[in-house]
Amino acid sequence: MTKYELQKLIFSKQSVLCVGLDTDLYKLPETLVSSYNTKAIEIFNKKVIDATLPYTIAYKINLAFYEIYGAAGYEMLANTLEYIQSLNEPVFLIADGKRNDIGNTAEKYAKAYFSKPLNFDAITINPLMGRDSIDPFLKFDDKWIIPLGLTSNPGAQNFLLAKTNNDEYFFEKIMKTLANDISSEKMMFVVGATQQSLLQYIRQLFLDYFFLIPGIGAQGGNLQETLQNTLTPEGNILINVSRDIIYTDNTNAFQQKIELKAKEYQAIMKRYII
Repeated sequence: MTKYELQKLIFSKQSVLCVGLDTDLYKLPETLVSSYNTKAIEIFNKKVIDATLPYTIAYKINLAFYEIYGAAGYEMLANTLEYIQSLNEPVFLIADGKRNDIGNTAEKYAKAYFSKPLNFDAITINPLMGRDSIDPFLKFDDKWIIPLGLTSNPGAQNFLLAKTNNDEYFFEKIMKTLANDISSEKMMFVVGATQQSLLQYIRQLFLDYFFLIPGIGAQGGNLQETLQNTLTPEGNILINVSRDIIYTDNTNAFQQKIELKAKEYQAIMKRYII
């Protein structure tokens, strides 16, 4: 998906919602697990997708929640993606694994996630190994990298919020270095919603770049403040919500409750998208 297509999708759906499919077997409705065992993850995903697709423009799939089950997990991951793609609705698909490595290893990661059968639109990466470890991901047309900028977890204090000798934040140096020669057509940044005091500052530095913003909901990030501080006239944000949507209810009515929660998020976002 191109940047223009993603921006167009934002305005057609009046939404910047990205639903995180961090599907944890131990948090699913008991009736589902008792009927399908581990396969309940895939069944649950499909019900979440059916409930949220009218209100979301992206899905972020956290790879760890599938890799833990080995071959069965990979099959559920592939089947989830195949189901989304079979619906023939434009939607942006993100592999969340912070993948990266040097040379031929990075090439294998890129091919694994940007080619069939998975064929994601984007992948999150850890950029700390440097530019040569990123280049293999940039060789694929209409595919995106999403480097970690300023993350939403408390540990961001340890490194990312430290100051360099030039009195800039370490995260700022990372983002500026990458943006120096990687286009906003192929790269967006992870910027956490729990870092509210810095969001407006970061947006002014990178006006043309999309931000993937986690931290809303269970982590305590404020949705309205985030929209005010990061949304641009072109859109240029994806706000990820995982637990606050997919685990909103664990009864037999979970699908309807998930739909209502996604609709609530979209209704708030709509007020800011002009």
